[in-house]
Amino acid sequence: MNEVNLTKNDQSIIQENIKKKRKIVILKNGLYRFITYFFSSITILITAAVLIFIFQKGWNTLSFDLLTSNNEKTVMSFKCDKENDNSKNYIYTPLENEFFSSRWGIAFTDSKDTSNEDVVLVSYIDSSSPLLTNLKDENDNSMIIKKGDQISEVILNIDNEIIPVSLGNKANSKPNDMTLAKWYQETFDKAYKIKRGQIVSGGNGIRGSLLTTLLMISLTLLFSLPLGIIAAIYLSIYAKNGRISGIIKSAIDLLSGIPSIIYGLLGAIIFIPLCSNGSNIGSILSGSLTLALMVLPLIMKNTIESIKTIDSSLIDGSLALASSNTQTLFKIILPNSISGILTGTILSISRIIGESASLIYAVGTAIKDKISIFEPSSTLAVHIWNLMHGENPNYEIACSISIVIIFIIIILNILLSLISMKFNKNIKANSNNLFSKIKMKFAANKIKKENKANV
Repeated sequence: MNEVNLTKNDQSIIQENIKKKRKIVILKNGLYRFITYFFSSITILITAAVLIFIFQKGWNTLSFDLLTSNNEKTVMSFKCDKENDNSKNYIYTPLENEFFSSRWGIAFTDSKDTSNEDVVLVSYIDSSSPLLTNLKDENDNSMIIKKGDQISEVILNIDNEIIPVSLGNKANSKPNDMTLAKWYQETFDKAYKIKRGQIVSGGNGIRGSLLTTLLMISLTLLFSLPLGIIAAIYLSIYAKNGRISGIIKSAIDLLSGIPSIIYGLLGAIIFIPLCSNGSNIGSILSGSLTLALMVLPLIMKNTIESIKTIDSSLIDGSLALASSNTQTLFKIILPNSISGILTGTILSISRIIGESASLIYAVGTAIKDKISIFEPSSTLAVHIWNLMHGENPNYEIACSISIVIIFIIIILNILLSLISMKFNKNIKANSNNLFSKIKMKFAANKIKKENKANV
């Protein structure tokens, strides 16, 4: 064996080279770590800034009424034929920001509706007020004004003149230094007769859009989950690893990257005529079919990857116990791939909730309160688009809807994660039982062979 004799000078040169390489490696690792942390920090800061903006703008507007109210306002007209000669003065001590009309026994307060528009609400009404005893609707049926009602318009008789008091003409009639409630109170005190008026309730709610979103999620998963799981099982287990199978798998990856607006055009061309008997009006059904095509590659890819991770000994053991391919599929393959299927489901739900571009073409942008799968209706994401695309975007309600979307995704993720954990526990127990059965079968076969040999 040849020995290499190094001089002290050579050894020092080698050590210096090693130190230099170590320094370069340390610098590279430090640079990579800095780049990773830097861009991760930027991502976190941007996400945090977006969330802060959304919650700051939308949290105060978010309410139970917003979630349960219709988008369209309910307007009721009323009239009071009896003249008020001011012979009776009603007594009430108004609270702060309340303005009481002693002539009509009604108090007003300023407020804002779900669109953040200024409105006037009835905060108190005397039990003997003419607005309770002599009020009628358009059909001369008795009606009453209740606390909390929003009065949008009143036409009053003052000194033989007809004076309109409404939110629509406040710029022309209301003094600049007076609030709407104060303006209503002073005008009511001067009026001897209420010719007619309007009470507005509800409006600007998202109940219809919320129901549409949940219905769209259900229908989309109903169409895409079975088809995606069956296709993934076929490609992973039954299909031969040939050229055609490779092309199909490549096509799945390609479909995942197609822009959603292309799917929207496809839905408008194919699914709208198919679901509406040849007409050009979109529907929830046509939108669900379009979204099913969008999320199908996502479900297939996650299911295929999940099937690949199944231990082959489980499948072989099931077949060794004389189980058929169908029994192995339903008792071994599907239960062990449930985590991948649920992952694909979670990602699909997130995409369905946040999708708007494709639904604008495949469904439309109409916001409906009465929901039918054969009629168009906006999801929460399209509702946000409706609020933001005009000249006066409504950031408050748009941010409130964004908060609702975030909470829906979080709740669904938690539920599906809990389901996945429960399935994984059952799968582990079933796997142990399966291996025990295999051992017992092999032991029984061994005993039979030994007994035959002894005979």
